[in-house]
Amino acid sequence: MLEDKLLFLELAKAASVSFVALLPLVNPVGTAPIFQAFVRQYPRDIQETLARKVALYGLLLLVSSLFLGVKILAFFGISLNVVQVAGGMVIAHTGWELLRHESPVDDTAVRETPVQAPLTRAFYPLTLPLTVGPGSISTAIGLGAHLNSNGIELMIASTLGMVVLSIVVWIVYHNAHRLEQLLGTTGTEILNRLSSFVLFALGLQILWNGLAVALRRP
Repeated sequence: MLEDKLLFLELAKAASVSFVALLPLVNPVGTAPIFQAFVRQYPRDIQETLARKVALYGLLLLVSSLFLGVKILAFFGISLNVVQVAGGMVIAHTGWELLRHESPVDDTAVRETPVQAPLTRAFYPLTLPLTVGPGSISTAIGLGAHLNSNGIELMIASTLGMVVLSIVVWIVYHNAHRLEQLLGTTGTEILNRLSSFVLFALGLQILWNGLAVALRRP
């Protein structure tokens, strides 16, 4: 009985650590205004579909990184530092493009584009790198490397934490339009610009972190 309780506590801890470690990196509340900037001009049903797909794709990406990340990086001879550098560049580029343009989506293009076209944005850039970036991927890979030696049960528990996180992402993105309605046009524009700048700065920080570690190597 005592062993069962200890195992339950270990599983709960693994799930909690996974959720708590990834939540500030995924930061659905902070990225929701940027998500809404990408999708606001699409019909509501497409916005809901995109929110659902981003949550699902994000979960698959994190779980894949948890179970396969170390093996994939080792197979290609890629270090986590390189993942940070490349991912930081992509995030910084996305933030910069959002800062430069009035809207990431053109009104005319939306009216003339088939329904399937906006859905192609679900993985890139809405899931990767906007929602699940190199920081989240690196953390998931690190969790996998740590938990893999302690048994498959802890890996599954960590996956449950990621499932809860994906549900949070879906709820926040699904209701991103409500935040826009609450803030109004001016407030939304200010929040979009601030979020875009933070995204740009975050990309540069991730890029710098990867470079700093790589440059310290002999």
